[in-house]
Amino acid sequence: MSISKKLLTAIFAVVLGTVVSCDTTEQKLTPAEFAASPTSELSGIVGNTPGDFSWGFYGKNLQLNWPTPDLQWEEELVLTFVQIKDGEVVNRYTTVAASTEDTDGNEATSGALFPGETGPELPVGEWIPSTNWIPSTNWIPGSQWSPSDIEEVALEEIDLSSDQTMLVVYTKAVERTDLTGQKTQPYGIIYKQGE
Repeated sequence: MSISKKLLTAIFAVVLGTVVSCDTTEQKLTPAEFAASPTSELSGIVGNTPGDFSWGFYGKNLQLNWPTPDLQWEEELVLTFVQIKDGEVVNRYTTVAASTEDTDGNEATSGALFPGETGPELPVGEWIPSTNWIPSTNWIPGSQWSPSDIEEVALEEIDLSSDQTMLVVYTKAVERTDLTGQKTQPYGIIYKQGE
């Protein structure tokens, strides 16, 4: 093989390797990121006037954020609620899926996304009756984890006394169309048992 043919073969191999490398890089997607937090009104009630707390108000006043719709997810999400007491998860509930397709932008309150008189139809009022439990502290970690890790993180980060319980909520995509996964920021309220 002449030197020019060897040189052309080497150049072709380098160009082909560069194209393949670029294609692989372009296909890498970051995890879809979701978040749940309180509206300013809900945060204010928990922090300033806990006696005004009601489950109907709570159900409508969770602020939900999700990624801009694209090929990464199917534009349907669910809320999962977890109650923690005595160092373990004692209750868990996941809503039916809600579509974000008709919303403006990439955020909405739970009351808007999950229509109904009290937002999501929640069993949490039975878990933590507002006549016996008073909200005392918001838990907004400011970090995101895989949905499957949320319960473990909450158990590790929050040390509850025997007269406290915590309700954690997080949102996630119902289904992903790729393998990049998703991350979500949870929101929790710590409740203290009334006298």
